[in-house]
Amino acid sequence: MGPSPAAPTDIIVTRTAHPKNDDFHVTFQLPVNSTISNRTFTYIDIYGYKEGDGNRPLLVPVDRELRGQWHAGDQIAISIVVPKEYADGSAGMFLRFRIGDSAGYSVSPNLLIGNPLK
Repeated sequence: MGPSPAAPTDIIVTRTAHPKNDDFHVTFQLPVNSTISNRTFTYIDIYGYKEGDGNRPLLVPVDRELRGQWHAGDQIAISIVVPKEYADGSAGMFLRFRIGDSAGYSVSPNLLIGNPLK
């Protein structure tokens, strides 16, 4: 099924430099969308890409799938490492997640925009 019109909001994102190399740790916390109170979400997919020619995204090496059971109001904290060359949203890089179940999913905004590097 396609995306739900209601993407999770109130996402807290931090990006910090990795102490031993040029990569960044990206941590985000999100509440499961509490407006959909009767659903149990069973997956979270995290993916990165760069805008490509002809609107075809070029995938970058940021990909992680989580399986579990999350309910409305649950807080979820996820931390991943993003190579430095893929961590700049102003350069056309995207980092997103989708959270869903068999009935559909919601897609986040770009987690690299509006969050300063630390």
